[in-house]
Amino acid sequence: MNSIYYNENTGDLEIPLDILSKGISYAAKKKLHNIKIVSPIKKSNDKLDLSPLTENDNIHSLHIIDDIDLKKIDLSPLYEMKNIKKITMKYLKGSIDFSKFQKLETLYITKADAEIDILNIDTLVDLLLVSIKNTNCEFISSLRSLNTLRISSVSIETLSGIELLSNLKSLKITYSPNVIDISSINKIKTLSYLHVEKCKKLTEFSFLRDNESICDL
Repeated sequence: MNSIYYNENTGDLEIPLDILSKGISYAAKKKLHNIKIVSPIKKSNDKLDLSPLTENDNIHSLHIIDDIDLKKIDLSPLYEMKNIKKITMKYLKGSIDFSKFQKLETLYITKADAEIDILNIDTLVDLLLVSIKNTNCEFISSLRSLNTLRISSVSIETLSGIELLSNLKSLKITYSPNVIDISSINKIKTLSYLHVEKCKKLTEFSFLRDNESICDL
């Protein structure tokens, strides 16, 4: 990574963390609304400074790669972004509160260092959960606008709590070897798509026999 780079495949402007301020200015100038914060140009002890994002109204999508150390980083500038609609980043308990993003439509949690606290985001429609510590779905039971949910986690055991997602249409569960029960999905009358893959303990699907909503399995 030599400098700022526009990735045509993802639509992200990739910005090394040590020139974030420069990258934010470039994005505004070029009217680019999606950014991805990546590793610094040169290996160093530079910490991520998110202050250039304070009160930013140009960025709609933010991705912070997992390799960036977010411990002891002030993440509060993220809450002040005026038009943020999509966030992709890892979860650090006590450092980030996703429920403060009240305009968020898409959230991709790529890793978690502890169980995620209850999410209350009325506008959220698309959620991806990867490598999380929660064993059930009770922490997302308040996401009543959620349409799409994807889960890939060794910790998930049941989908308890998911039955309260009254607008859920699509559910994909992959690489979750400890999940043993997903029968609660039968209570979701809006669910039309279900994909299950690499869930070795999940062998019983007879509960789907009387399901009338799922048309794509």
